[in-house]
Amino acid sequence: MPIASYQMHSHHSGRDRPTQPYPAILQGRRYGAYFGIEKCLPSERTRPGIKEILKSYHPACIIPEGGANELAMRGVAEITVELEDTLGDAPDYIVLSAGTGCTAAGLLLSDTLKSKVIVIPALKSNHLYPEILSMSKHKNKDLLFVNTDYHFGGYAKWNENLVKFITEFESSTAIPLDQVYNGKAMYGLCDLISRKYFEDGARIVYLHTGGLQGKAGMEYRNTKINS
Repeated sequence: MPIASYQMHSHHSGRDRPTQPYPAILQGRRYGAYFGIEKCLPSERTRPGIKEILKSYHPACIIPEGGANELAMRGVAEITVELEDTLGDAPDYIVLSAGTGCTAAGLLLSDTLKSKVIVIPALKSNHLYPEILSMSKHKNKDLLFVNTDYHFGGYAKWNENLVKFITEFESSTAIPLDQVYNGKAMYGLCDLISRKYFEDGARIVYLHTGGLQGKAGMEYRNTKINS
């Protein structure tokens, strides 16, 4: 049940115009959003056409690709307080997926963070650790751990083992996972637990960051391939 409803106008800055609406666009429309399509890269926001769009909706909040910005990190920082209020104390570990690393950086920016933050990137790269520290201004840096063992070949790549894990996990827990972000991170968490990475009695919170549009996107992709 939505807490609040907003009249939203959104311009998609993709490289290609879709021949038919993607699942994400269809869901946005169900929530009352209007989507325009304007081809541009982030570096091209000063183009006359883009400037006109921004002027039409002034003041506008520009959400960059991946959603990483200062407001997002400030909002995420509040999660640590919510966890302590809910659990009665801080967990020993917070485990989460990462694309841009913004969510992890937001956790590190919290003044009340006591938990170790274990980040499992969705992409094959070693750049996230320094990038997260840069975004968080190196605050709470001793609590950050990045595990790059569960990318499954790279961003938006997966194999049958991951798909099987997601199917079995969803069947036993009724918690949906996507194959791009949270499926990989949850796979990593379960594998770390099986390998006795965590001490006995450790309290672990898995921070489910969504990513379920990717799940709908995969179903959309498979439909297109099979049609």
